[in-house]
Amino acid sequence: MSYDHRRLVDVLSWIYGREELLTGPTAHVYPALALPCRLGCLDGLLGGLVPDGRRFPATSPLLERLRRGRSRLWNGPTFVLRGLDRMADGPRMHCSRGSYFDAVNTAMMLREELREVAADPSVEPGEAAYRRLRRRHRLHRGATGAEARAQVWSGDGRSAAVGISCLLAVRGVGGYLGCLQRRSATVADDPGIHHLVPSMVFQPPDGEVAPGDGYSLAEAVLRELGEELFSSAEGGERAAAGAAAVAELRAALGDGRAELLLSGLVVDLQDLRPEVLAVLAIHDPGWLDRHGAAVRVCAREYHEDPRAARPDRGVFQPLDQWDPGAPDGPFAPGRCTVGAAAAAVFGIPLVPRPASARAASDHLVTPGSHHA
Repeated sequence: MSYDHRRLVDVLSWIYGREELLTGPTAHVYPALALPCRLGCLDGLLGGLVPDGRRFPATSPLLERLRRGRSRLWNGPTFVLRGLDRMADGPRMHCSRGSYFDAVNTAMMLREELREVAADPSVEPGEAAYRRLRRRHRLHRGATGAEARAQVWSGDGRSAAVGISCLLAVRGVGGYLGCLQRRSATVADDPGIHHLVPSMVFQPPDGEVAPGDGYSLAEAVLRELGEELFSSAEGGERAAAGAAAVAELRAALGDGRAELLLSGLVVDLQDLRPEVLAVLAIHDPGWLDRHGAAVRVCAREYHEDPRAARPDRGVFQPLDQWDPGAPDGPFAPGRCTVGAAAAAVFGIPLVPRPASARAASDHLVTPGSHHA
């Protein structure tokens, strides 16, 4: 669907307040509410896992279209936002169990309606445009401003499957390297635009033995690192290479050679789904030396780069050259996922960098420019 991203942001600004939307470097405005917060333990964000007896529609126009288009669909279990407590030491996110199709039929349908409205050149932001977003208007009971924003963070009225956008920062020769890739055209969610590797839906692992097993953001990141960076789901040598890299990373997290941090939370206002913003900083330069040759970005999720076996080319990019403020760069609004942009804006300042790069990147986070 071809839609005008600026018109989309203008419609959302009228509903939620433009000054509250995530504003990045060089005044990029993203369709999101953001809550920057720093926790040294990623799982410290998690509150209780609560039961959920809600029922959602079994299908939707979007799900049927995706089925006809033969997009890769997966109706696995997810963890969904049910509420957020603002505590003195940081937020606590409460979750329930959900399913991916429930998210498609509720949250992602909000995005579908919004983009249809944004594709109409006659649309002007205001009450008439808001009423055309009938699912969103009903969800917020017609509210705007602070009341609508509060509902966004509540998780009510939809299956708000939680995502995780992880800024991977691997120490290499001369500095830290990150991994930004273009999503495959076959995925159902945001095909063809840039995202960070690894990034994921927060979900329990296959074969869990109890309802609470797998309720760990850290475990989800490590599991997805093996699958997305080493294509471990292919089995065989790929699985062995991914398992070895993740096992060594676990040891590094235990002794300080690596860190897994929380840099913030963001809610994409297009579909009202939250994204946890993580930083996985691998400080041990030997990790990439030992495992870089086995890196192969998962082609099912991202456009496969034939140079993937070369960790110094194609897969990784120097973080000190990333510029989220570039007007036509990969982090510009509409060119990447909201989670990737927010994870870069909030996460890059947490990554150690050479002194020569500090002055150039100190503009990435401007006090007062990010709003919850």
